[in-house]
Amino acid sequence: MSGILVVVVHMVPPKQILMLIHKGQDFPSEIEERLLNYSPSLFTFINDPNHPLTTRALNIYSNTQRDFKYLTPKRQIKLIDIASHTPKFVHLICSPSRMNETIEDLQNLRTGSGQISSHLDQHQITNWSPLFVYEPIPDSCLPENLEKLISLSKHIEVFSPNELEARSFIGLITPSDEVPEEIEDIARVFQNHGFKNVVIRCGKMGAFVLTHQESNKGTWVPAMIEDQSKVIDQTGGGNAFLGGLMAGLAKGLGLVEASYCGAVSAGLTISQLGLPDMTVDDDGLELWGNLKQVPEELKIKLMAR
Repeated sequence: MSGILVVVVHMVPPKQILMLIHKGQDFPSEIEERLLNYSPSLFTFINDPNHPLTTRALNIYSNTQRDFKYLTPKRQIKLIDIASHTPKFVHLICSPSRMNETIEDLQNLRTGSGQISSHLDQHQITNWSPLFVYEPIPDSCLPENLEKLISLSKHIEVFSPNELEARSFIGLITPSDEVPEEIEDIARVFQNHGFKNVVIRCGKMGAFVLTHQESNKGTWVPAMIEDQSKVIDQTGGGNAFLGGLMAGLAKGLGLVEASYCGAVSAGLTISQLGLPDMTVDDDGLELWGNLKQVPEELKIKLMAR
């Protein structure tokens, strides 16, 4: 999350950003205090008596493999939780089936046939057309789910699996050697199935960006960190990439340049552990962690590489 905070807050005003956090009875008070210290408007805490424990999960990494499991019953976030804010971009991490449910929820909210809270403005909701940035969860990336995934393509602004997830959807075995041309071909497979914009995240290789404007070409965006010994904790790198990408899109950048914002966000996230410290220098400039350059400068350097 640290890289998302650094990049996003430097690119768009905090009042234009929202992160939902399920806050159970066991949520650490020191973490809540640090989060609110960044900006009270950045985070919305959800208290749900049906889920008294904070949702917790465990990431397990082994070479190129990643395992993930929940340690507590999960509390799903739904569109109605954010509908009053009517955000322009929504980042979703879920299975194709859950993505389909979300699209149906949006349609129900628009027509008033769903569960509408009294504090929601129905006219505002009726005209809400969020752009979905979709990241599939790993265990749903199976060939038997490909048809369901394809049926959702017209509703998704940016489809962004990582390399393993993209291969798994179309039944390809991960090779021992990473070949950029194969990633490019896989991205075109998804675009041919109707996805307008495809961003395949490939770790240290960077990310391949295929937009609807350049369907025959595509662009490789390099990873910010070249020296892998500087990677401290890769947890959340993919989420951070898409958080930075959405910040770039919200600023009005094209998808390729926005992906460079994502690369900076991911790079900052995996090069430190935990939340960054925020201080203010003598000139009143906010400094995040050990960052000596603002993300825009890092992005410009990365684009010139």
